[in-house]
Order: sequence, then C-alpha cells, then structure tokens
Amino acid sequence: MQHHIGSSVIWFDETDSTNNLLKDWADADKSKDGMVICARYQTAGRGQNGSKWEGNFNENLALSIMLFPHKIEAIEQVKLNIAVALGVRDYVSSRVKEDVFVKWSNDIFVGDKKISGILIENNLQGEYIRQSIIGIGLNVNQQTFNTEKAVSLSQITEKKYQPEEELSILLEALQKRINSIYLVEKSWLILQYEKVMYRINQRTKFQSGDKIFEGIPLGIDSFGNLKVETNAGVLTFRNKEVVWLE
Repeated sequence: MQHHIGSSVIWFDETDSTNNLLKDWADADKSKDGMVICARYQTAGRGQNGSKWEGNFNENLALSIMLFPHKIEAIEQVKLNIAVALGVRDYVSSRVKEDVFVKWSNDIFVGDKKISGILIENNLQGEYIRQSIIGIGLNVNQQTFNTEKAVSLSQITEKKYQPEEELSILLEALQKRINSIYLVEKSWLILQYEKVMYRINQRTKFQSGDKIFEGIPLGIDSFGNLKVETNAGVLTFRNKEVVWLE
C-alpha cells in the first residue's frame, strides 16, 4: 500500500480550521486519499488538548491531509503518529542546522522552542482506522509570537520562504515516512522516535492533575504512552494525562 500525499492540493485564503473543513468534506464524500487542504489563515486553528494554533496571514503553513490507511489496527495507530512526527521533523531538519526534536506527543521543537504542532484525528471502523485527518501547523515566516516558546524557520535561518514551495517539500518528507509504516516493524519506528525525543533521559518537571512532580522521560511504550521514571517508579501516561512544565 502506497499513499500519494498531495494527490490534490487545495488552497484557501481563510477557513476556521483545515481539519474541520476536511472532516466536512469527508462526511460529504468529497475527499480522497492523499488530499491536502491548506489555508493561508485559520480563524480557529486547533492544536492538541484543545489548544489554539496561532498564526498570521500567509506567513506559515496550516494544512490537513486526508488518509485512508490500509489495514492499520486502532491499537497500532501509534505507528501513524510516529511517522507523521518524524516526517515533519525530517523537513525541519533539512532547513535548519540546529537540533530538532519531537516533543511527546506530537510537537516539533528546534532546541527549546516549538516550531510545529500536529493534530491527528482518527475515525475508526471496527478494529481498524477507517480514515485519518492529519493536521499540521508549521511556523515559516512569522517574526513575532505571543509566547517566547515559539519560533519560525525565518527567525532561525534569517531567510524568507515561499509557503507553496515549502509545502511541496514537506509533503514529500511526510509521504516517505507514512509509506514506511507498511514496511517496517513498530519497534523500529519507536526506536527512531526515541532517538530524537525531546528531553529524553533528562530530568524534567511535569504536572498531572493537581500534582507537580519531577521525572526522567524514558521513551514511549508500544501504544505511544509516555514513560517517566519518578521517585515512585516508572509511570506511564496517556495523552492529556500529563503536561510538560519545562
């Protein structure tokens, strides 16, 4: 099974959320595998855990990809999550000299600053993933942000980029990684993820519920859950169960 990511690319000047728009198209049976919707501006861009994605008009990439995975079980969806994260990281690494990391679960960091966020929404049918909508926000040319923890390619390299050209390169990197999930073992994918995982094996501060604690990220388990070594032993957290404080 091979996906052609970018089999069709449709640009909008403005939409509320590319994920929402692509979901509406899927419900109306207007989408196909590999289709990409890209917006020059999102009025309600969404990140993980209900966060809002910030972006100025025509300065960044905000896109969603429709995917109809081939016989990927719901319990194996971590493979798709890893492939997308690594694909975005591959692209960013091709543009900057600095170290690029995947921050669990699906943010891309250059050093200690966020350059990209990923939101994957899966629709299940029985034990398999029927469709996946892969949302990606990538800071390209923006110069100012509401947080010191964000950065763009242009800020790092002091260059100006053409979003349309960067989209093509990004989609090529994603296609290579996504198609690889049918060819390699999950254990190999996890190993590749952990090699570039943000703050792995470094003492880090977290919050889970009302509790703030320190621990050492050890990697992820076979379901993509975060493993953290703490004073109480090795604890495992699912997405949304823990927040990084540093």
